[in-house]
Amino acid sequence: MTLRKIFSLISIVLALIFAVPGFIITFADRSGFAETEATVQRIERVSSGTNSKGKTEYYHKTYVYYNVDGKNYEMQDLGSYHNDYYVGKKIKIYYNVNNPFDIHGDDIVMGIILLCVSAALFVAAGVFIFKGDFLDDKPTDKERYKSDRPKENKYSEP
Repeated sequence: MTLRKIFSLISIVLALIFAVPGFIITFADRSGFAETEATVQRIERVSSGTNSKGKTEYYHKTYVYYNVDGKNYEMQDLGSYHNDYYVGKKIKIYYNVNNPFDIHGDDIVMGIILLCVSAALFVAAGVFIFKGDFLDDKPTDKERYKSDRPKENKYSEP
């Protein structure tokens, strides 16, 4: 198997790996969830341990305040964070209508990014597959040179 075909297969597998969560995040069935507006109350930087180089890694927890059917919910962990969040910012969230404590943010941007990466990998695989088919039909310079040279016959008489 040529390197070109291996790269094409890897690109297709990676494209599928990125496409599945991209579709789920972007077009997920949100039945049972309702949209509401929340206010960011607090952003907490939490250590997640050290990496292989010994550096401390961090992630952020976003706590929000929101109202559902006249009842206030405060200091609920959103479970996601974006760089443009700040205390007091109004954001769109989704809550479970059967359990308003079950919330998640609007992560459609991440889904779109994953779908774009997936599409780019499919295009790369297609280019390598089709470009390879066109190149395989043409002889290389080395092959052309060999075919132009007369063949020597070691056993011919002088």
